[in-house]
Amino acid sequence: MTGSSLRLQNKTNLAPVPEDLLEVKTMFHGLDEYKQKLIQDSWQKGIDDGRKKGIEEGKKEGKKEQAIIILRYLFEKKFSSGVPGWIEEKLVHATLEELEDWTLRTWDAQSPEELFTH
Repeated sequence: MTGSSLRLQNKTNLAPVPEDLLEVKTMFHGLDEYKQKLIQDSWQKGIDDGRKKGIEEGKKEGKKEQAIIILRYLFEKKFSSGVPGWIEEKLVHATLEELEDWTLRTWDAQSPEELFTH
């Protein structure tokens, strides 16, 4: 049998049939490079997404810390005293939205209890 008689005929027209082993090896080599590229791209996307998420979380945490500093300052000026422990606990566990709300309500509150319990 000759090489030409062993060749498969591609009658379905779905994909070309390789004519020799070198062509098959070349096709698989290209597939390996494609897989490696996909893996590298996925890895890099994961790193980039993680970095972006970390930056966003860092900004949000920084805003929260600034809001706490401002609220402590306003509290001390308004009520002429340091921040009590029960309020400090509320500040540390508050959301940024809660901190902003308390900051705005500082002007109208007549007591620390009114500010933080309503």
